[in-house]
Amino acid sequence: MQPNIIPLPQQLSVRLTVKNGDPLTACRDKLPPIDFLFQVSAGYRGLRGTIEEMFNRQFPNVWRDEFQLYLKPSNHAPQRDFSVLQEGQSEFDMQLETVWHTARLRKNGQADFRLMIFVYIPRPPRATTLRHATATRIEDQAPRIAQFVREHEISVGPATQRYMSVRQARLPEEASIQTPEDPTFRQLQWIDEQEAAMRTEQDRMMQDTSAEYRVVRVIFEGTSIPLKMNVSDLRLALGLLSYPLRPPFRAPVVTSVDDPEVDMEDVDH
Repeated sequence: MQPNIIPLPQQLSVRLTVKNGDPLTACRDKLPPIDFLFQVSAGYRGLRGTIEEMFNRQFPNVWRDEFQLYLKPSNHAPQRDFSVLQEGQSEFDMQLETVWHTARLRKNGQADFRLMIFVYIPRPPRATTLRHATATRIEDQAPRIAQFVREHEISVGPATQRYMSVRQARLPEEASIQTPEDPTFRQLQWIDEQEAAMRTEQDRMMQDTSAEYRVVRVIFEGTSIPLKMNVSDLRLALGLLSYPLRPPFRAPVVTSVDDPEVDMEDVDH
């Protein structure tokens, strides 16, 4: 007795998986699978249009017309067995019929059937012209970076400008300068701002220290009154030294390391 054959339903549950990498290669999922319902009568173009719409919600301006839709024939099929969905109506219907009737061989049969579609987003080509950021290249890029930040009025300090020089030194000579947008650049901007504020405060304190009179707030009948007092007299009264105990800020000395020599003769062995 032959088992009852359930015809292909008019509506199918579809699970879309987007992977980051070349088709049919080992690569990771770009995002969790997306489930939706599909009317079989809409055909290949209807399915592709729905997938493109859902794709653009997650990755705007990434979809390309050359992207292929890959069909997984069964739950445990390896990627090498995936097939490209065909645009022709008869071929498309045949593919759906095949995976539908294959599903009846599973333990749960066709009860939890899903049409499993895969889309691959090719990885951007890796730059093969990246160079080592040597001290010489970093120094060569420093004037370009300084001019760039002046023209674009970018808030930078020594740390951020150094970071931009190192970053640009790794790129090809003809590469244009771009303002970094990574967290490291923003952190260095904050560090430069704090360092500039410290320098300003220390300069002000040094100027105030050299003054003969300083403003001291005094409470008089419950009211705070600023009074100018002689610094020398205050130091004598309080038993303090006649010079500041906090040294001025000194920027760290940046030393450059020469590039290693190559093709040298070993004269020691």
